[in-house]
Amino acid sequence: TLESDEYFDGDKTQILLLQAIDTLPPSERRIFQLWQQDMSIQEIAVITGAKPRTVSSMLSLARKKIFEKLKKQ
Repeated sequence: TLESDEYFDGDKTQILLLQAIDTLPPSERRIFQLWQQDMSIQEIAVITGAKPRTVSSMLSLARKKIFEKLKKQ
């Protein structure tokens, strides 16, 4: 498991993830953070006032940007 891996530093990984999230535009960041709280696309759409398809697209884009930033680390 990752916890027993002497090369895994959960704190560093968490910091890198938070830094990557912080680089997102505010609307994408908000949608990503709501998604992290286990909200559905529909729930996020209600909260943000965006259409579910827009939420889904923005979430996909946010996840891609975060992945790319983490890949560079």
